[in-house]
Amino acid sequence: MNILTVDGVTAGYGDMEVIFDITAEIESDDLVAVIGPNGAGKSTLLKTIVGAVPTKKGKIEFKDQEVTNWAIDKVVKRGLSWVPQDDHIFPTLTVEENLDVGAYTYFGDYSDRIERVWSFFPQLKSRMNQVAGDLSGGQQQMVAVGRGLMTEPDLLLLDEPTAGLAPNLIKMMHEKIGDINESGVTVLLVAQSLETFRASNRGYLLTSGEIKYSGDTDELLDNPEVRDLYFGG
Repeated sequence: MNILTVDGVTAGYGDMEVIFDITAEIESDDLVAVIGPNGAGKSTLLKTIVGAVPTKKGKIEFKDQEVTNWAIDKVVKRGLSWVPQDDHIFPTLTVEENLDVGAYTYFGDYSDRIERVWSFFPQLKSRMNQVAGDLSGGQQQMVAVGRGLMTEPDLLLLDEPTAGLAPNLIKMMHEKIGDINESGVTVLLVAQSLETFRASNRGYLLTSGEIKYSGDTDELLDNPEVRDLYFGG
């Protein structure tokens, strides 16, 4: 069953259109990657899904309800969470305070949600009172993903979650994303590396704002054009 359907969506900034006639389907419990060259529209696609960029044409359905151009907080309350690539933490707040901010749509006791974040990223628990801006890049990314989990989303959007990380931390983040997916959270992420793409089950390749290829990860990796042009052979 599809948790997300993007149907013929065109979107952009002001009068400038960036993605064109995008159609994609994400099944529940799937782990899907969006790949493509810089400027292809990958981040814009995620922003459009969550409502940060307006849809000009087409429609978006999430959990069998049309959410086209919904306000971000309304989409989040329905069960979608977005972790952007930039400005993804509050650097002057502590780790725990960052997680508190992530629970802004919930007014009950969310201590169990914080414990769930610790279960995925145990090293953050010992740094819960540390200012997030003083953490390493990898730890900051953990905080960002952890904050995204604080709404207990059904679908988690991650924009290049391994950008700028050392190889050992990239592997760790892949494992954590896999654990999150196996816990029942559907994941749609923007991948910038072969390793990140391999961690997914299915993928969409965007170029010049349009989907050029889609399919299972292994199928796309067997495509010479996909492999040679976007992953260097």
